[in-house]
Amino acid sequence: SMLAAAKQRALAVLQKNDRGGYTVPSEKLYPFQWNWDSAFIALGWAAAGQRERGWEEVRALLRGQWEDGMIPHIVFHSVQPSYNPGPEIWGSPCKDRALPTSGITQPPVITSVVREMMEEEEREGGKRVVEVATSILPALYRYHAWFMRYRDPHQVGVVAITHPWESGMDNNAAWDKPLKAVPIREGVHNRYTRKDTTHVDASQRPKQEEYDRYISLLEAFAEVGYDADRIPAHSPFWVADVAVNMILLRAHKDMKAMYAYLRTHHCDLFTPNMKEEEESVERWIERMEKGINVHLWHEEGGFFVSKNLLTDEQLTVKTAAGALCYYAGVSDEEKTRRVTAELRKWAEEVTYLMPSTSPLAGEFDHRRYWRGPVWINVNYLIWRGLDEQGEKGLASKVKADSQALVGTLTDADVSKSGEGERESKVQLGVGCREYFSPVTGEGLGGDGFSWTAALALHWLFH
Repeated sequence: SMLAAAKQRALAVLQKNDRGGYTVPSEKLYPFQWNWDSAFIALGWAAAGQRERGWEEVRALLRGQWEDGMIPHIVFHSVQPSYNPGPEIWGSPCKDRALPTSGITQPPVITSVVREMMEEEEREGGKRVVEVATSILPALYRYHAWFMRYRDPHQVGVVAITHPWESGMDNNAAWDKPLKAVPIREGVHNRYTRKDTTHVDASQRPKQEEYDRYISLLEAFAEVGYDADRIPAHSPFWVADVAVNMILLRAHKDMKAMYAYLRTHHCDLFTPNMKEEEESVERWIERMEKGINVHLWHEEGGFFVSKNLLTDEQLTVKTAAGALCYYAGVSDEEKTRRVTAELRKWAEEVTYLMPSTSPLAGEFDHRRYWRGPVWINVNYLIWRGLDEQGEKGLASKVKADSQALVGTLTDADVSKSGEGERESKVQLGVGCREYFSPVTGEGLGGDGFSWTAALALHWLFH
Protein backbone atom coordinates (compact mmCIF):
# COMPACT_ATOMS: atom_id res chain seq x y z
CA SER A 1 0.00 0.00 0.00
CA MET A 2 0.96 3.67 -0.34
CA LEU A 3 1.13 3.96 3.45
CA ALA A 4 3.45 0.99 3.86
CA ALA A 5 5.70 2.34 1.11
CA ALA A 6 5.83 5.78 2.73
CA LYS A 7 6.76 4.21 6.10
CA GLN A 8 9.40 2.07 4.42
CA ARG A 9 10.91 5.14 2.80
CA ALA A 10 10.94 7.06 6.08
CA LEU A 11 12.62 4.18 7.92
CA ALA A 12 15.20 3.94 5.12
CA VAL A 13 16.14 7.58 5.80
CA LEU A 14 16.77 6.83 9.51
CA GLN A 15 18.77 3.72 8.60
CA LYS A 16 20.88 5.69 6.12
CA ASN A 17 21.57 8.37 8.76
CA ASP A 18 22.23 5.90 11.60
CA ARG A 19 25.83 6.03 12.82
CA GLY A 20 25.48 3.22 15.36
CA GLY A 21 23.85 4.51 18.56
CA TYR A 22 23.14 8.00 17.28
CA THR A 23 21.54 9.38 14.13
CA VAL A 24 22.76 12.37 12.13
CA PRO A 25 20.07 14.86 11.03
CA SER A 26 21.29 14.77 7.43
CA GLU A 27 24.19 12.97 5.82
CA LYS A 28 26.30 15.84 4.47
CA LEU A 29 24.73 18.95 5.93
CA TYR A 30 24.80 17.91 9.61
CA PRO A 31 27.11 14.92 10.24
CA PHE A 32 26.96 14.82 14.09
CA GLN A 33 24.35 14.32 16.81
CA TRP A 34 22.05 17.29 17.45
CA ASN A 35 20.07 17.73 20.68
CA TRP A 36 16.48 18.39 19.63
CA ASP A 37 16.87 16.40 16.41
CA SER A 38 17.73 13.31 18.42
CA ALA A 39 14.66 13.72 20.61
CA PHE A 40 12.36 13.54 17.58
CA ILE A 41 14.50 10.83 15.99
CA ALA A 42 14.11 8.62 19.09
CA LEU A 43 10.33 8.74 18.60
CA GLY A 44 10.83 7.63 15.00
CA TRP A 45 12.91 4.59 15.92
CA ALA A 46 10.35 3.59 18.55
CA ALA A 47 7.46 4.01 16.08
CA ALA A 48 9.30 1.77 13.60
CA GLY A 49 9.23 -0.98 16.24
CA GLN A 50 12.83 -0.38 17.33
CA ARG A 51 12.21 0.92 20.86
CA GLU A 52 15.63 -0.10 22.11
CA ARG A 53 17.28 1.88 19.32
CA GLY A 54 15.20 4.89 20.43
CA TRP A 55 16.57 4.59 23.98
CA GLU A 56 20.09 4.32 22.57
CA GLU A 57 19.55 7.66 20.81
CA VAL A 58 18.59 9.24 24.16
CA ARG A 59 21.59 7.71 25.97
CA ALA A 60 24.02 8.90 23.29
CA LEU A 61 22.76 12.48 23.70
CA LEU A 62 22.97 12.32 27.50
CA ARG A 63 26.59 11.17 27.28
CA GLY A 64 27.38 14.70 26.09
CA GLN A 65 25.92 16.31 29.25
CA TRP A 66 28.19 18.78 31.05
CA GLU A 67 29.04 18.75 34.75
CA ASP A 68 26.89 21.87 35.26
CA GLY A 69 23.86 20.03 33.80
CA MET A 70 23.73 21.53 30.29
CA ILE A 71 22.99 19.14 27.45
CA PRO A 72 24.83 20.65 24.47
CA HIS A 73 23.25 21.22 21.08
CA ILE A 74 25.87 19.12 19.25
CA VAL A 75 27.75 16.01 20.38
CA PHE A 76 30.79 15.27 18.21
CA HIS A 77 30.95 11.48 18.43
CA SER A 78 33.35 11.46 15.46
CA VAL A 79 35.23 13.98 13.33
CA GLN A 80 33.64 14.93 10.00
CA PRO A 81 35.46 17.19 7.55
CA SER A 82 32.24 18.09 5.69
CA TYR A 83 30.91 20.19 8.58
CA ASN A 84 32.29 23.42 9.87
CA PRO A 85 32.20 24.77 12.52
CA GLY A 86 33.47 21.45 13.91
CA PRO A 87 34.78 20.90 17.47
CA GLU A 88 37.73 23.31 17.02
CA ILE A 89 35.59 26.43 16.58
CA TRP A 90 34.11 25.96 20.06
CA GLY A 91 37.44 26.30 21.85
CA SER A 92 38.03 24.99 25.36
CA PRO A 93 36.49 23.39 27.30
CA CYS A 94 34.22 22.06 24.53
CA LYS A 95 36.79 20.55 22.21
CA ASP A 96 38.98 19.16 25.02
CA ARG A 97 36.27 17.02 26.58
CA ALA A 98 36.55 13.23 26.45
CA LEU A 99 33.50 13.51 24.18
CA PRO A 100 33.76 16.87 22.39
CA THR A 101 30.57 18.94 22.22
CA SER A 102 29.37 22.42 21.34
CA GLY A 103 29.14 24.95 24.19
CA ILE A 104 25.47 25.96 23.90
CA THR A 105 22.14 24.13 24.17
CA GLN A 106 18.89 23.73 22.19
CA PRO A 107 15.14 23.52 22.93
CA PRO A 108 14.76 20.85 25.66
CA VAL A 109 12.16 18.73 23.92
CA ILE A 110 14.04 15.60 25.05
CA THR A 111 12.17 15.43 28.40
CA SER A 112 8.74 15.38 26.76
CA VAL A 113 9.94 12.68 24.37
CA VAL A 114 11.26 10.55 27.23
CA ARG A 115 7.87 10.80 28.94
CA GLU A 116 6.14 9.66 25.75
CA MET A 117 8.59 6.78 25.31
CA MET A 118 8.29 5.73 28.96
CA GLU A 119 4.50 5.55 28.72
CA GLU A 120 4.80 3.51 25.54
CA GLU A 121 7.25 1.16 27.33
CA GLU A 122 4.73 0.58 30.09
CA ARG A 123 1.94 -0.18 27.64
CA GLU A 124 4.20 -2.67 25.86
CA GLY A 125 5.47 -4.21 29.09
CA GLY A 126 9.01 -2.92 28.41
CA LYS A 127 11.91 -3.00 30.84
CA ARG A 128 13.25 0.54 30.56
CA VAL A 129 11.29 2.26 33.35
CA VAL A 130 13.96 1.37 35.92
CA GLU A 131 16.61 2.97 33.72
CA VAL A 132 14.45 6.08 33.23
CA ALA A 133 14.00 6.43 37.00
CA THR A 134 17.58 5.72 38.01
CA SER A 135 19.66 7.38 35.29
CA ILE A 136 17.68 9.24 32.60
CA LEU A 137 15.30 11.25 34.79
CA PRO A 138 18.09 12.44 37.15
CA ALA A 139 20.10 13.65 34.12
CA LEU A 140 17.08 15.49 32.73
CA TYR A 141 16.38 17.06 36.14
CA ARG A 142 19.94 18.45 36.18
CA TYR A 143 19.35 19.86 32.68
CA HIS A 144 16.18 21.65 33.80
CA ALA A 145 17.93 22.93 36.94
CA TRP A 146 20.72 24.30 34.72
CA PHE A 147 18.19 26.29 32.68
CA MET A 148 16.50 27.70 35.77
CA ARG A 149 19.69 28.58 37.59
CA TYR A 150 21.93 29.91 34.83
CA ARG A 151 19.46 31.16 32.25
CA ASP A 152 17.03 32.84 34.66
CA PRO A 153 19.53 34.02 37.27
CA HIS A 154 17.23 36.80 38.53
CA GLN A 155 14.14 34.58 38.62
CA VAL A 156 12.07 36.69 36.23
CA GLY A 157 10.21 33.58 35.06
CA VAL A 158 11.62 33.33 31.54
CA VAL A 159 14.91 31.71 30.52
CA ALA A 160 17.40 33.34 28.15
CA ILE A 161 19.24 32.03 25.13
CA THR A 162 22.74 33.34 24.44
CA HIS A 163 22.88 32.48 20.74
CA PRO A 164 20.34 32.20 17.89
CA TRP A 165 21.42 28.57 17.44
CA GLU A 166 20.05 27.77 20.91
CA SER A 167 16.53 28.51 19.68
CA GLY A 168 16.93 25.80 17.05
CA MET A 169 15.49 28.41 14.67
CA ASP A 170 18.76 29.99 13.65
CA ASN A 171 17.85 32.88 11.33
CA ASN A 172 14.37 33.47 12.73
CA ALA A 173 13.34 37.05 11.91
CA ALA A 174 12.96 37.83 15.63
CA TRP A 175 16.76 37.68 15.99
CA ASP A 176 17.51 40.35 13.39
CA LYS A 177 17.58 43.23 15.85
CA PRO A 178 19.35 41.62 18.83
CA LEU A 179 21.87 39.98 16.47
CA LYS A 180 22.68 43.33 14.81
CA ALA A 181 23.86 44.51 18.25
CA VAL A 182 26.45 41.69 18.44
CA PRO A 183 29.80 43.17 17.44
CA ILE A 184 31.53 41.33 14.56
CA ARG A 185 35.01 40.48 15.79
CA GLU A 186 38.06 41.61 13.87
CA GLY A 187 38.99 39.07 11.19
CA VAL A 188 36.41 36.53 12.33
CA HIS A 189 35.55 35.36 8.82
CA ASN A 190 39.14 34.18 8.34
CA ARG A 191 38.80 31.88 11.35
CA TYR A 192 36.07 29.59 10.05
CA THR A 193 34.79 28.05 6.82
CA ARG A 194 31.15 27.54 6.04
CA LYS A 195 30.32 24.18 4.53
CA ASP A 196 26.52 24.52 4.61
CA THR A 197 26.36 26.51 1.36
CA THR A 198 28.31 23.83 -0.53
CA HIS A 199 25.47 21.36 0.18
CA VAL A 200 22.41 23.64 -0.10
CA ASP A 201 21.73 26.67 -2.28
CA ALA A 202 22.80 29.86 -0.46
CA SER A 203 19.39 31.47 -1.03
CA GLN A 204 17.93 28.87 1.37
CA ARG A 205 20.52 29.41 4.15
CA PRO A 206 21.46 32.22 6.61
CA LYS A 207 23.40 35.18 5.15
CA GLN A 208 27.16 35.68 5.59
CA GLU A 209 26.94 38.65 7.95
CA GLU A 210 24.66 36.65 10.26
CA TYR A 211 27.24 33.87 10.27
CA ASP A 212 30.05 36.27 11.26
CA ARG A 213 27.99 37.32 14.27
CA TYR A 214 27.17 33.70 15.15
CA ILE A 215 30.89 32.91 15.33
CA SER A 216 31.74 36.18 17.13
CA LEU A 217 29.39 35.09 19.93
CA LEU A 218 31.17 31.73 20.29
CA GLU A 219 34.50 33.52 20.61
CA ALA A 220 33.06 35.69 23.40
CA PHE A 221 31.91 32.56 25.31
CA ALA A 222 35.28 30.84 24.82
CA GLU A 223 36.97 33.86 26.45
CA VAL A 224 35.14 33.14 29.72
CA GLY A 225 35.73 29.39 29.31
CA TYR A 226 32.00 28.76 28.79
CA ASP A 227 31.49 29.35 32.52
CA ALA A 228 27.70 29.36 32.91
CA ASP A 229 27.93 31.79 35.84
CA ARG A 230 29.94 34.33 33.82
CA ILE A 231 28.13 34.11 30.49
CA PRO A 232 25.12 36.31 31.44
CA ALA A 233 27.41 39.29 32.04
CA HIS A 234 29.52 38.59 28.94
CA SER A 235 26.97 37.67 26.30
CA PRO A 236 26.00 40.46 23.89
CA PHE A 237 22.95 38.32 23.07
CA TRP A 238 20.53 37.56 25.93
CA VAL A 239 17.03 36.91 24.65
CA ALA A 240 13.95 35.14 26.04
CA ASP A 241 13.02 32.96 23.08
CA VAL A 242 9.33 32.14 23.02
CA ALA A 243 9.98 28.61 21.65
CA VAL A 244 12.58 27.60 24.25
CA ASN A 245 10.36 28.96 27.04
CA MET A 246 7.20 27.20 25.82
CA ILE A 247 9.10 23.94 25.27
CA LEU A 248 10.83 24.13 28.67
CA LEU A 249 7.55 24.84 30.47
CA ARG A 250 5.98 21.85 28.74
CA ALA A 251 9.07 19.78 29.63
CA HIS A 252 8.68 20.77 33.31
CA LYS A 253 5.06 19.60 33.19
CA ASP A 254 6.05 16.32 31.56
CA MET A 255 8.79 15.84 34.15
CA LYS A 256 6.27 16.43 36.92
CA ALA A 257 4.02 13.81 35.29
CA MET A 258 6.91 11.30 35.26
CA TYR A 259 7.52 11.81 39.00
CA ALA A 260 3.80 11.36 39.67
CA TYR A 261 3.74 8.25 37.52
CA LEU A 262 6.66 6.67 39.37
CA ARG A 263 5.18 7.58 42.74
CA THR A 264 1.89 5.90 41.80
CA HIS A 265 3.01 2.87 39.79
CA HIS A 266 6.61 2.24 40.89
CA CYS A 267 6.83 3.57 44.43
CA ASP A 268 9.96 1.41 44.98
CA LEU A 269 11.74 3.65 42.43
CA PHE A 270 10.45 6.92 43.90
CA THR A 271 13.22 8.17 46.21
CA PRO A 272 12.98 10.89 48.91
CA ASN A 273 15.28 12.89 46.66
CA MET A 274 12.68 12.76 43.89
CA LYS A 275 10.09 14.23 46.23
CA GLU A 276 12.28 17.33 46.59
CA GLU A 277 12.97 17.47 42.87
CA GLU A 278 9.27 17.22 42.14
CA GLU A 279 8.61 20.18 44.44
CA SER A 280 11.28 22.23 42.64
CA VAL A 281 9.71 21.41 39.29
CA GLU A 282 6.30 22.56 40.60
CA ARG A 283 7.83 25.89 41.65
CA TRP A 284 9.48 26.26 38.22
CA ILE A 285 6.13 25.66 36.48
CA GLU A 286 4.50 28.37 38.55
CA ARG A 287 7.39 30.80 37.97
CA MET A 288 7.37 30.24 34.20
CA GLU A 289 3.60 30.36 33.70
CA LYS A 290 3.66 33.79 35.27
CA GLY A 291 6.85 34.90 33.51
CA ILE A 292 5.72 33.89 30.03
CA ASN A 293 2.41 35.74 30.40
CA VAL A 294 4.13 38.85 31.79
CA HIS A 295 7.10 39.04 29.43
CA LEU A 296 6.21 37.24 26.21
CA TRP A 297 2.56 38.15 25.63
CA HIS A 298 2.31 41.05 23.17
CA GLU A 299 -1.02 42.65 23.98
CA GLU A 300 -1.23 44.89 20.93
CA GLY A 301 -0.42 42.11 18.48
CA GLY A 302 -2.45 39.47 20.31
CA PHE A 303 0.37 36.91 20.13
CA PHE A 304 3.23 35.41 22.13
CA VAL A 305 6.62 36.80 21.04
CA SER A 306 10.26 36.73 22.12
CA LYS A 307 11.89 39.47 24.21
CA ASN A 308 15.34 41.04 24.16
CA LEU A 309 16.22 40.95 27.87
CA LEU A 310 19.20 43.29 27.42
CA THR A 311 17.01 46.15 26.18
CA ASP A 312 13.76 44.92 27.76
CA GLU A 313 11.94 45.19 24.43
CA GLN A 314 9.61 42.67 22.87
CA LEU A 315 10.57 41.40 19.43
CA THR A 316 7.16 41.80 17.91
CA VAL A 317 7.56 39.83 14.65
CA LYS A 318 5.17 36.89 14.84
CA THR A 319 6.68 33.46 14.29
CA ALA A 320 5.43 29.88 14.55
CA ALA A 321 7.13 29.72 17.96
CA GLY A 322 4.28 31.83 19.39
CA ALA A 323 1.85 29.09 18.39
CA LEU A 324 3.52 26.76 20.91
CA CYS A 325 1.38 28.38 23.64
CA TYR A 326 -1.19 25.57 23.28
CA TYR A 327 1.56 22.96 23.70
CA ALA A 328 2.84 24.71 26.84
CA GLY A 329 -0.73 25.00 28.15
CA VAL A 330 0.05 28.54 29.20
CA SER A 331 -2.62 30.72 27.75
CA ASP A 332 -5.97 31.91 29.16
CA GLU A 333 -9.16 31.79 27.09
CA GLU A 334 -8.95 35.34 25.77
CA LYS A 335 -5.30 35.02 24.69
CA THR A 336 -5.96 31.66 23.08
CA ARG A 337 -8.85 33.16 21.12
CA ARG A 338 -6.57 35.90 19.78
CA VAL A 339 -3.73 33.53 18.86
CA THR A 340 -6.18 31.21 17.10
CA ALA A 341 -7.63 34.13 15.13
CA GLU A 342 -4.11 35.13 14.04
CA LEU A 343 -3.27 31.59 12.88
CA ARG A 344 -6.50 31.47 10.86
CA LYS A 345 -5.34 34.64 9.07
CA TRP A 346 -2.06 32.90 8.23
CA ALA A 347 -3.99 29.94 6.85
CA GLU A 348 -5.70 32.26 4.36
CA GLU A 349 -2.34 33.56 3.13
CA VAL A 350 -0.50 30.29 2.51
CA THR A 351 -1.36 26.86 1.14
CA TYR A 352 0.37 24.86 3.88
CA LEU A 353 0.56 25.51 7.63
CA MET A 354 2.55 26.35 9.73
CA PRO A 355 4.87 28.94 8.15
CA SER A 356 7.84 29.60 10.46
CA THR A 357 7.33 33.37 10.10
CA SER A 358 3.98 35.12 9.72
CA PRO A 359 3.15 35.44 6.01
CA LEU A 360 1.82 38.91 6.87
CA ALA A 361 5.27 40.05 8.09
CA GLY A 362 7.64 42.00 5.85
CA GLU A 363 10.41 39.54 6.81
CA PHE A 364 8.52 36.54 5.38
CA ASP A 365 10.55 34.60 2.79
CA HIS A 366 8.90 31.31 1.88
CA ARG A 367 12.14 29.57 0.85
CA ARG A 368 14.77 30.76 3.37
CA TYR A 369 15.29 28.45 6.33
CA TRP A 370 13.43 29.80 9.42
CA ARG A 371 12.04 32.94 7.76
CA GLY A 372 8.96 31.32 6.23
CA PRO A 373 9.28 27.59 5.45
CA VAL A 374 7.22 24.89 7.16
CA TRP A 375 9.14 22.57 9.50
CA ILE A 376 7.60 19.21 10.37
CA ASN A 377 8.99 19.13 13.94
CA VAL A 378 7.41 22.50 14.79
CA ASN A 379 4.17 21.39 13.12
CA TYR A 380 4.17 18.29 15.32
CA LEU A 381 4.50 20.30 18.55
CA ILE A 382 1.91 22.85 17.44
CA TRP A 383 -0.46 20.05 16.39
CA ARG A 384 -0.14 18.32 19.77
CA GLY A 385 -0.96 21.53 21.58
CA LEU A 386 -3.92 22.42 19.35
CA ASP A 387 -5.27 18.90 19.66
CA GLU A 388 -4.91 18.83 23.47
CA GLN A 389 -6.54 22.24 23.84
CA GLY A 390 -9.52 21.26 21.70
CA GLU A 391 -8.68 23.42 18.64
CA LYS A 392 -9.55 20.44 16.44
CA GLY A 393 -10.09 22.29 13.15
CA LEU A 394 -6.69 23.96 13.07
CA ALA A 395 -5.05 20.82 14.45
CA SER A 396 -6.35 18.65 11.65
CA LYS A 397 -5.26 21.19 9.01
CA VAL A 398 -1.71 21.27 10.44
CA LYS A 399 -1.58 17.48 10.31
CA ALA A 400 -3.16 17.16 6.86
CA ASP A 401 -0.82 19.80 5.42
CA SER A 402 2.17 17.99 6.91
CA GLN A 403 0.99 14.71 5.41
CA ALA A 404 0.58 16.38 2.03
CA LEU A 405 4.09 17.87 2.14
CA VAL A 406 5.86 14.70 3.21
CA GLY A 407 3.71 11.83 2.16
CA THR A 408 2.32 12.40 -1.28
CA LEU A 409 5.66 13.26 -2.82
CA THR A 410 6.51 9.92 -4.39
CA ASP A 411 9.32 9.39 -6.89
CA ALA A 412 6.75 9.33 -9.70
CA ASP A 413 5.28 12.69 -8.67
CA VAL A 414 8.66 14.35 -8.84
CA SER A 415 9.69 13.02 -12.23
CA LYS A 416 6.30 14.00 -13.72
CA SER A 417 6.56 17.55 -12.43
CA GLY A 418 8.80 18.57 -15.31
CA GLU A 419 11.33 20.34 -13.10
CA GLY A 420 14.44 19.04 -14.78
CA GLU A 421 16.68 20.27 -12.00
CA ARG A 422 14.75 18.34 -9.32
CA GLU A 423 14.50 15.24 -11.49
CA SER A 424 18.17 14.43 -11.14
CA LYS A 425 17.85 14.54 -7.36
CA VAL A 426 15.12 11.94 -7.03
CA GLN A 427 16.30 9.51 -4.40
CA LEU A 428 15.25 7.64 -1.34
CA GLY A 429 13.14 9.60 1.11
CA VAL A 430 12.42 12.35 -1.35
CA GLY A 431 9.48 13.44 0.83
CA CYS A 432 11.71 13.73 3.90
CA ARG A 433 13.11 17.17 3.20
CA GLU A 434 14.45 19.51 5.89
CA TYR A 435 11.75 22.17 5.30
CA PHE A 436 9.07 23.07 2.77
CA SER A 437 7.65 26.17 1.13
CA PRO A 438 4.28 27.02 2.70
CA VAL A 439 3.34 28.64 -0.62
CA THR A 440 4.31 26.05 -3.25
CA GLY A 441 4.88 22.96 -1.09
CA GLU A 442 8.33 22.50 -2.62
CA GLY A 443 10.84 20.53 -0.50
CA LEU A 444 13.90 22.58 0.52
CA GLY A 445 17.19 22.35 2.44
CA GLY A 446 18.72 18.98 3.27
CA ASP A 447 17.50 15.78 1.68
CA GLY A 448 16.74 12.56 3.55
CA PHE A 449 16.22 14.60 6.72
CA SER A 450 15.96 12.53 9.90
CA TRP A 451 13.41 14.35 12.05
CA THR A 452 11.05 14.63 9.08
CA ALA A 453 11.36 10.87 8.54
CA ALA A 454 11.02 10.15 12.28
CA LEU A 455 7.86 12.22 12.64
CA ALA A 456 6.43 10.69 9.48
CA LEU A 457 6.74 7.35 11.30
CA HIS A 458 5.63 8.54 14.75
CA TRP A 459 2.91 10.96 13.70
CA LEU A 460 1.95 11.36 10.05
CA PHE A 461 1.72 7.71 8.98
CA HIS A 462 1.14 6.13 12.38
